Amino acid sequence: MSRSLFAIALVLAGAACSGSDGMLAPNHGRVRFVLGGDGGPVAVSGPAAVESWTGTGVTATGGTDPLHGDGDQPERPLIKSANVTFSSILARNLDGVFVDVEMELPVTVDVVTLEGGRQIQLPEGELPAATYDRLLVNMTEVQVVLWDDTEITVNPPGGGWAAMVPLCPPLEIEDAGSSTVSLSLEVRRSFFWMGDRFHFAPRFKPPLGCGEILPPPPPVE
Repeated sequence: MSRSLFAIALVLAGAACSGSDGMLAPNHGRVRFVLGGDGGPVAVSGPAAVESWTGTGVTATGGTDPLHGDGDQPERPLIKSANVTFSSILARNLDGVFVDVEMELPVTVDVVTLEGGRQIQLPEGELPAATYDRLLVNMTEVQVVLWDDTEITVNPPGGGWAAMVPLCPPLEIEDAGSSTVSLSLEVRRSFFWMGDRFHFAPRFKPPLGCGEILPPPPPVE
């Protein structure tokens, strides 16, 4: 073989090796996660109602809308941005086993931008070929910036926050196939001001057809 042909062979071999990292494992498929808001407008005529949560470590009743405040309490701070770090996503198969989605996490998202109808694509993941009926979304850090540019860290319970999201219809991952999951974070209902500080209790809107709203799991350890 001539030197020129040998050099070309080396280049092609190197390209093949470098491209192998993108190959799917046997009996695996790709899954894309698109993160959006719950469809509400950024500006509202009045503060959103805040419900009580159980199982999250806190109970908030009569809280205020952290994005636009309370007309009776204008001194309460308003959120300009809220950077949430997504640390892992797990999918539960029909055998009841949670499988870690192989993807490049953690990734940080300013979830306030989702209120304007924006959608953000999270890193592409990989799952074994199977049927999955729910997701477990884990978040480990929240950094809030107020309208006066004050920065606040919202401390998580334990090692972070977790939210269970039902999948309706169930997610079908086919061998070498590709699927997309839309996650809708209810931003206004996930942040609330209680006492003298912000709290975060992530809530995802269940897909249409899901009658069951699952309680949040214990905090991430």
